[in-house]
Amino acid sequence: MVKVLIVDDEAPILQSTAVILRAYGFQTATVSEARHILPTLEAERPDVLLQDVRMPGLALRELLEGLRAGPHRDLPVVLFSASISLPDLVDAFDVDAVVEKPFRPEALVSALRGAIEKRRPAEPA
Repeated sequence: MVKVLIVDDEAPILQSTAVILRAYGFQTATVSEARHILPTLEAERPDVLLQDVRMPGLALRELLEGLRAGPHRDLPVVLFSASISLPDLVDAFDVDAVVEKPFRPEALVSALRGAIEKRRPAEPA
């Protein structure tokens, strides 16, 4: 079963997103504070990170650069936000997908599965 770490500072979004993803067969872990992201990544070992773009205390660029330089370099990352031009973030932050809030559940699931597929190592021919 695929585990998604959902990071968002807004409790209703965090909770509803977790419910939606569990309904689609995902396992979920949640984080509501930026300072808990890295410790939770270590503890939960998710298959994909669903990261809100704007949160108190979040330095998004530093977080993502740290992920790509460390043991989580191959972790698929999907950003979601209601307040930023998301397509530009894919290249700027080396993420695998973006989802605009509010999102359709099918679009979120598709983005998560696509991100996982994108980072999956190619099988030898």
